[in-house]
Amino acid sequence: MNALIVLPTDALGGAENVLKMLAVQFCSQPGNTLHLVFMSRGDHGNWADFGRSARLHFIAARREITGAASAALLIARLSRLRAFDIAIASHTHCNGFLGFLRRIGLLRTRVLVVRESTLISQRFVGIKRALLSLIYRCWYGSIDVIVCQTPRMREELLSFIPPLRAKRVVVLPNPVDAEAVRGRAAEPETSTPTGKYVVAVGRLVPVKGFDILLRAFATAMKEHPDVSLVIVGEGAQRGALVDLARTLDISDRVILPGHCKNPFPLAKGAIFGVVSSRIEGFPNVVLEMLAVGLPVISTRCADGLDDLPNVTLCRADDVGSLATALAQQYTQCTRARTHAPVSLEERSPRRFLESLTTFAGLAEGGSAALVTADYEAESEPQAQRSGLS
Repeated sequence: MNALIVLPTDALGGAENVLKMLAVQFCSQPGNTLHLVFMSRGDHGNWADFGRSARLHFIAARREITGAASAALLIARLSRLRAFDIAIASHTHCNGFLGFLRRIGLLRTRVLVVRESTLISQRFVGIKRALLSLIYRCWYGSIDVIVCQTPRMREELLSFIPPLRAKRVVVLPNPVDAEAVRGRAAEPETSTPTGKYVVAVGRLVPVKGFDILLRAFATAMKEHPDVSLVIVGEGAQRGALVDLARTLDISDRVILPGHCKNPFPLAKGAIFGVVSSRIEGFPNVVLEMLAVGLPVISTRCADGLDDLPNVTLCRADDVGSLATALAQQYTQCTRARTHAPVSLEERSPRRFLESLTTFAGLAEGGSAALVTADYEAESEPQAQRSGLS
């Protein structure tokens, strides 16, 4: 099978890590050929571990929009040499880009599959939301399968862009390579804090709710000065968070180590993990924390979290609710310090790829247990299913 995956850059965030897991699984199967195209910012080594198992193509443009022409010419050349069996992307602008290339004939692929990575209708407003809406309406018409992470994401997408009901829109929960996470967690870590600490991981941006976490931590752990809070990640909100910790008089207990290529050894040593996001497509960090044996507190930033074991949920964007959960979890953890890793086989990358290729019509069978729902348009005439207009 010949496959194409397109990403904005080689940086690794939530959506990118899902595509990387998919790429690793695809390359592990004999006879497969995979091309990875990164639309901007060149090679920073984040995908160097692929070696020769995949063909990596880096565009040196500063932004995706300026790299689009070079990426289009590259994809057209690759398509002429050998048409793809499947092309995949997971960012709205990359999804639309591939849809556009297919419509004008530059992308030759049997199946075009895209994955939604966030709740566009809730996360964005103004001009950006209008531009994303335009991408959906103009360029999603030549996409065969749209994958949503949760039922809520699917429902909101179809409410936001009703013409997409004419497409095959399915729900496929995010994968996690639990075995790989545990292997990385076993690697030595020299910067692990001493004493008890709580860990959170994510970009330092408002949507992650770390300002809420700092306020909740200051309240919940006021009587436990020996407990620290470690927030792993980097971003534009660092200065504001440092100032807030100082204002709350907890700056000596808040550790911001910045970006960490392997945060799992540090996470494994925590007493529990926290996800404080205001909204998410689905926070894969919850799955990764569960894989190393951490109990997790998470806001109700996405649906699908209720079904996971060892996860305590609280209201999003609510200091009091998060503070109560922190205090209760601390009491539980001090009574029972050991927690077994959660089995996540039903979310393995292998089963994810099986289900994805089954949805795409490229394989028989698939992992029915992984698929929470397979929704298709009901009773639309065939003529309406050919596009969005």
